[in-house]
Parts: sequence; C-alpha cells; structure tokens
Amino acid sequence: MVRLLLYLSHGGVMRTRTGKSDKGFTLLELMIVVSITLIITSLAIYNLLGDLPKYRLRSSANKVAATLQYLKIRAVTTNRIAWMDVNYATPGEHYYTGFVDADASMGTADPGEYAITNLDFPDTVGSTPCFKLPATISFGFPTGYTASPGPDGTTFPGAGNFINTPGGYSGGGYFGYRPTGVPVVNPSANMTATTPGVIYLTNTLGEGYAVSIQITGRVKVWRWSNGVWQ
Repeated sequence: MVRLLLYLSHGGVMRTRTGKSDKGFTLLELMIVVSITLIITSLAIYNLLGDLPKYRLRSSANKVAATLQYLKIRAVTTNRIAWMDVNYATPGEHYYTGFVDADASMGTADPGEYAITNLDFPDTVGSTPCFKLPATISFGFPTGYTASPGPDGTTFPGAGNFINTPGGYSGGGYFGYRPTGVPVVNPSANMTATTPGVIYLTNTLGEGYAVSIQITGRVKVWRWSNGVWQ
C-alpha cells in the first residue's frame, strides 16, 4: 500500500536507489491492494445492511407521528374530525391511512374523504389508499415488552392488540382529532380520549418503537431500549 502511494505521488513512475525508473508493480502487489479494498468495502456494506432494519423502523415510527400531526392540522383547517385508521388484520399488509369525516358519518370513510386530507398515499390495500409498512416492519411489540409500564405511563394493552386506545376494533383501531385539536377515539361514538393512546411498531430483529398521543394532543416517539421505553 505504501509502495502504491509513493508510485502515485511520483506521477506513476518510481525510481530505485540506482536512479533507474520502476514503471510498474508486480501482480502480487496489485492483488494485495485489490483484496484490501474488497475487504474494506464488504465490511462497510455489511454494517450498512445490519443498520437498515433499525433505520426503517425509526423512519416508520417518525412517519406515523408526522401523519398524526398533519391530521391534527387538517382537522383544524377543515373544521371536521380527521381520523387515522391503523390496520394490522392482514399479516404482511400492515398499513395506516387517514380521512376527514366531511359528512359527519361517524367514521365511515369514502374516497372523497381520503382526498380531503391532501395526503399523498403511495399504496392501496383493497380500495383503501394508505401507507403500507415496509416488509421488515409491522405493528407489534418489541421483544421483552409484555407488561407495564408503557410509553407515557400507559398499561400494556394485551397480547396481539398493537394499539392502546379505548373503542378500538380487532385488527386495528382509530385515532382522531377534533377541530379544537383534542384527540378522539372510536368513530362510532366519537369518544374524547381520557388516557394516552399508543401505536406500537417492531422489526424483524425484535426492536421496537412506539408513538403516543397524549390527551392534550401531543405526539411523541419512543424507543424500546434496555427493557424500558425511552
């Protein structure tokens, strides 16, 4: 490697102690340089691939939180309740979506109400425009989380119930905002939230993030680390 650097610094020509030019490298020297380069590149790719599930999990949690914040703004600007629908009923197709209850139909969304959100939905499940979670990410609990306390002082919602909100339904649930910015749950009754709600996400490595919605409307992202939510 030192020999190569000296070679390059002399414009591709090296001279021996006798003054004769040395215009090349042996095949062995070139093979060593190439091997070292390949090893360094392989290690970098390995580390990058190892961090990818973590990055996707953190990115997904932040995106859920940002969507909730955005729906709060849409509730205020449209003067209607704006809802997030979280669905994990179908394995491999976990998704969430949003709509504005423009006709006050108590949570029954139609195509126009999805459009009113002005969200740029990249995916569709059935006829529902939505944000699908990446293949390595799902709504669920991280490894080791089976009891309280949960994010924002919440209680463990029970195995298989990956959101924590009153009035949810099997396979998912709703969070919404009134035009005043106050959170609501359960579209069939439009109940004002009396305790914080939580949406849990995990990856194939068993790591976890959560998004909590306080009764004041505040949204916070949490990370499962060393057996506690931080």
